[in-house]
Amino acid sequence: AHRGYNVYRTNNVCYVLAKEGDKYEHIASLFLVSANSLRRYNDVPHDSQLEKGQMVFIERKRKAWEGNVMLHTVRHGESLHDIAQAYGIRIRSLARLNRLRHDAKIADGQTIKVR
Repeated sequence: AHRGYNVYRTNNVCYVLAKEGDKYEHIASLFLVSANSLRRYNDVPHDSQLEKGQMVFIERKRKAWEGNVMLHTVRHGESLHDIAQAYGIRIRSLARLNRLRHDAKIADGQTIKVR
């Protein structure tokens, strides 16, 4: 554990899980980055707040997924942002790969390329 947080990795990018009442500012200060950088790493708007259990990348996500899985089937209620976070890739890269806008609405059961 690092400063009270377990640090996990996906796609060779480090992240922590938000705790109850956590703020980007708090996590940013612990890992010596700015809150703005943290929000950018996580592809979230400037005014975004955290929910308990949310993945928070503490370094920049990769442009591409390094794993073996090529395709992801969209689960109920999942957004492009959710998928980008799950695979540790930048939403812009994921959108480009799928010829979608980064804010595109995606449908349950839709197939999204992750690499």
